[in-house]
Amino acid sequence: MKHHIPRAALLVAVVAGVGFSGCGGDNGGDSTATATATQATATATATATATATTSVPASTVPGQREAVVPKQEEALKTGDIGLDVKVDKVVDPVVAAVDRALPGKKLVGVFVTGQSKGTIEATRTTAYTTLQTTGGEIRGTRVIADGDCAGGFSAQSLILTNTPLTGCIGFEIPKKATPTAITITLTSPSGTEKATWKLPPAK
Repeated sequence: MKHHIPRAALLVAVVAGVGFSGCGGDNGGDSTATATATQATATATATATATATTSVPASTVPGQREAVVPKQEEALKTGDIGLDVKVDKVVDPVVAAVDRALPGKKLVGVFVTGQSKGTIEATRTTAYTTLQTTGGEIRGTRVIADGDCAGGFSAQSLILTNTPLTGCIGFEIPKKATPTAITITLTSPSGTEKATWKLPPAK
């Protein structure tokens, strides 16, 4: 959760600023010592906060459940264009502090890792996902504002890099439905290829 680190840095600056301004009536030596101590305390607090917020696994979020998907990497290829991709885990439901699903629905996420092979023409090459659930098929992804599945990551993000990239693809599905499988499709002027991963129930 990289967005917590700038807040930690801001905390250092604010607390340090308070330390300096609050020592205006002291002599030079005491002011320096107090400012140094304040800076050290603020830095330690900010570091501890950043460490705590970035190291908490998704499974510890109250109300959030996940399941690891057995490792199975697939190599999709159309012409000279390739995409190596695997599904890491499914999170059902995704718990967010701010974002909420529509009434009768819930947020879920599928974490994937992948990278492109060959020269990708982004304007002519497309990668997209289809989520199969017990409540029907979901073709459109859902941008989740915050939480472990925050951001607009999608299968299309994978074809824009030739280095491994991991992200969470978000969906909004019926509240009583369960994700059962995800299909990633790669299509280009040379053809179309797809792969499907079964998703275990999140616990």
